[in-house]
Amino acid sequence: MSEICSVKKFLNDRPIFYKKIDYERFPKAYASIKDKIPLKNVIQIIGTNGKGSTGRFLANAIAAAGFRVGHYTSPHVFRLNERIYLAGPGAVNAHAAAKPHIAAKSCVIENARAAVSVRRNTKGSGGSNFGDAPLGLNSNATPMGSNFNGMPLEADSAAAPVGLNFKAALIDLNFKAASIGRDVSDAQLQRAHEFLQESLPAEFKDSLSYFEYLTLAAAVIFKECDYCVIEAGMGGEFDATSSFGRTLSLFTPIDTDHLGMLGQNLAQIARTKLITMQQAAILSDEMSEVPLRIARQIAQQKGTRLSLASDLLDAPQRAQIAEFCARNNLPKFQISNLALALAAMKFLNLKFEISQLPPLNLRGRMEALAPNLRVDVGHNELAARAIAEIYAGKKIVLIYNSFADKDIAAVLRTLAPVLKRVEILSYRVKDRKLGGAQIGKCLDELGIPHCKFSGEISADEQYLVFGSFYLAERFLKRYAKEVKLG
Repeated sequence: MSEICSVKKFLNDRPIFYKKIDYERFPKAYASIKDKIPLKNVIQIIGTNGKGSTGRFLANAIAAAGFRVGHYTSPHVFRLNERIYLAGPGAVNAHAAAKPHIAAKSCVIENARAAVSVRRNTKGSGGSNFGDAPLGLNSNATPMGSNFNGMPLEADSAAAPVGLNFKAALIDLNFKAASIGRDVSDAQLQRAHEFLQESLPAEFKDSLSYFEYLTLAAAVIFKECDYCVIEAGMGGEFDATSSFGRTLSLFTPIDTDHLGMLGQNLAQIARTKLITMQQAAILSDEMSEVPLRIARQIAQQKGTRLSLASDLLDAPQRAQIAEFCARNNLPKFQISNLALALAAMKFLNLKFEISQLPPLNLRGRMEALAPNLRVDVGHNELAARAIAEIYAGKKIVLIYNSFADKDIAAVLRTLAPVLKRVEILSYRVKDRKLGGAQIGKCLDELGIPHCKFSGEISADEQYLVFGSFYLAERFLKRYAKEVKLG
């Protein structure tokens, strides 16, 4: 048999999605190997916003209850490893050797964040490509005490924040010492890839899209898990993840996103997503009237046991959720995401205490890089409404760009009351068109000043990087290498 190439090279040659949709390709591919990768207790998460946060909350809660769990999310910011997360007994063995360094690493990160408000200039000084640097820990990663871009991450490196190599510290900002899980390792990904290449019929080996193939790889990795938390991509009814039999469906708020792909209006989009429910489903308490009505209709037709998250939680539990979010400095919209996750725990009859949960360890979900700098990958109207509420009464600088298929006008109108100015960060993505002149036109109509992203972050202003995962990646790379701090 010929040598199997690396999984990352293989996936880079795959299309992200196909212009001609084949709804039968993935179900047939999965059916061909289903018996070899039995999945237990699949919980599918579908919605417009909050899927990643809800999924990570739930995965960590299941792990805290003493079970092995896999969490599949998308997309990623830097490494595809971020899409597949393992937690529970045995999941953190790869971290054991690094435990003595956790405190030191945490200090480095906090000093890096604090350095933003210090008036100084810093530029990256070469070293490895930021996008290829190891993020977090996995069995193939360099131990935390090793030299990133010339800077040893030792305990004494935190003693001099002004001279800190910000690039080195930023590389590992996604690592949270309190995490009870880890991203899948390169070795695990490669083994899953080799299994698929050996097991899939020839007609599917090269025909699956990037997302479809990685979804199958996640299923291979999760076959030993007690629970599988699987997020849908942008779709619903015909999403690859909907081929898995589900114990439970969770629905985060549904709004008008991916117009034309999923439907022409909210009702059509909601139906496409909600039709996936099977034997039991729980809805976010933030679900709006139209999707809620459609969900009840579908549940009645299918005989689905349908609940709102609040139906399964008592008053003390809801108070604990709010307290957890406040204690961990999470924005208010995370309350409903955590409530949905814990409602799932109640439904599954899994016992644990909220105090056992670590802080949310996901990149790009109102992630604070510094007191005056956050990154959020919501990039749709529903996310914009949450952002506008968070910054109500304040004025921020928005570092922004958007794909042309988004409702750019609605997003910017929603954010307008909190915007001081908009700085547009340009980048390119294969097969996706950016908003371009449409963004400028909308901002002119709203009377909001705008310019090209200057590459400067001032200590005197509040900044929000708001856009897709692609924009977050481009910003963080540039921030680490080029941005002048104040």
